[in-house]
Amino acid sequence: MAPKRPSSDLDYNACHPNIIPRTETKTETISATDALLSANARILELERQLKDLHAFIKTKGLTRVAPQSIRQHMLIGPGAAKALANQIESAARKVSDKLDVETWNVRKTGVTSDDMSEAMMPFLDEVEELRKLPDSTAIAFDLVMVLANCSYGGMDNGGCGCGDRPSDQEVDDLLVQLATERKNIDPSWDYPHVLDSLQKEAEYLNGYGIEDFYTQTIDLLSAWQRAGEGETCQRAVR
Repeated sequence: MAPKRPSSDLDYNACHPNIIPRTETKTETISATDALLSANARILELERQLKDLHAFIKTKGLTRVAPQSIRQHMLIGPGAAKALANQIESAARKVSDKLDVETWNVRKTGVTSDDMSEAMMPFLDEVEELRKLPDSTAIAFDLVMVLANCSYGGMDNGGCGCGDRPSDQEVDDLLVQLATERKNIDPSWDYPHVLDSLQKEAEYLNGYGIEDFYTQTIDLLSAWQRAGEGETCQRAVR
């Protein structure tokens, strides 16, 4: 009788079709591990690229114009409100400075402070997004003050325009809202100093026919001041 031939892996596999060969299991495990490592490496690379992209956008001051899907991840954490406000202010000043030069030569350029007022409208719209960020009330208030100041240039020789100034009402409405929020958050806010500045600026512009600059805001802050003086007098009498 011939000796029994050792069964090969092929024979064993043929007799046990439901059992995965050890060599195949090892190969598949290695392949799966390699795929996982490759995927993890790719994720880490994408995270690094995203971090570099955020840094580039922030350095170039482009957060405010980045796609919403990117911007929403950048406008988080401490300092986000201030960073966004600085970018809005920088962009607004560039537009304002360019138009300001042209208002001084209005007879040639045709550009007046009315045009500067119109040019500030998109930046005032951006304030609404700024207000959604934590700790942004005081920052937004100060920014709106800057935008108001950027809304007029050379007022002489026709540079003041014809009073068609869409930003003035928008500025006034925002300042009233923000001033109210700011005082509620910080009762010690030095609004009388702000009131004095607003009154001087409004008086200057009134001389050029711009009569509705900060009207509601001045009325609000003046009412607070009168109420505060009344309380002081009552305490003095007591």
